[in-house]
Amino acid sequence: MRTHDFVVVDAFTEKAFGGNPAAVMILDDFYPDDLLLKIAQEHNLSETAFLVKKGEAHYDLRWFTPGGEVPLCGHATMASGYALFTEHGLEADEVRFETLSGTLKVSREKGRYALDLPANMPTPVEHPPSLVDALGVDVEAVLEGQFWLVVLPTEDEVRMVRPNMAAIEALPVPELGITAPGRDVDFVSRLFAPKLGIPEDPFTGSLHAMLVPYWSERLGKTSFKAHQASSRGGDADCELSSGRVVLRGNAATTMRGQLFF
Repeated sequence: MRTHDFVVVDAFTEKAFGGNPAAVMILDDFYPDDLLLKIAQEHNLSETAFLVKKGEAHYDLRWFTPGGEVPLCGHATMASGYALFTEHGLEADEVRFETLSGTLKVSREKGRYALDLPANMPTPVEHPPSLVDALGVDVEAVLEGQFWLVVLPTEDEVRMVRPNMAAIEALPVPELGITAPGRDVDFVSRLFAPKLGIPEDPFTGSLHAMLVPYWSERLGKTSFKAHQASSRGGDADCELSSGRVVLRGNAATTMRGQLFF
């Protein structure tokens, strides 16, 4: 029987039970994909992060949802860095991860943590009438990057959306984000991904890799405060610099355990 330690980390929150939880497991080598998927399904969180050490403060990193592997996951990358710093005694101030989306970095900065991601500037696309059925609100604009980003007029409309999950699952994209200007922050957002086994994601780093360049162009600045308006909520200070998006926030370990199989 194999035994593996894991931790669950809530990322982009100042306290437990906020932000987005991810399971983090360090392996000697990656198991076959079908076994990694079963482990992710057993955790039953939006993402499980699997790490394999390459060198000092240098890891290979893969992310699995209960529905399969994904090419980018920001919050599980933040959770992985936080776990290495706080649970595994990593003394360096920065850790590098080799991923399907290239090299990503997490660093610690005066009691907070910073996640460095590639910016993903979305471009306008035609939107089908089925989007109104999916979201139940009028749509201001639709943009496409890694997935679709729907712009709504106000924060209230973002918060009032009651998504039709069957209609969202029928769309030709794996995930659907929505956003609007915020009242107390620069912008708010939500994200739905029923195709990946995630009805609504609590906080989504990859969504912010699209949001930050979009709002930078629209608002004419490069630093933002952002809030993802899920039921758990998630917050980040965001910065656009040299084609990269930096998300700063905090995290909290909520579980430590062992998996047997």
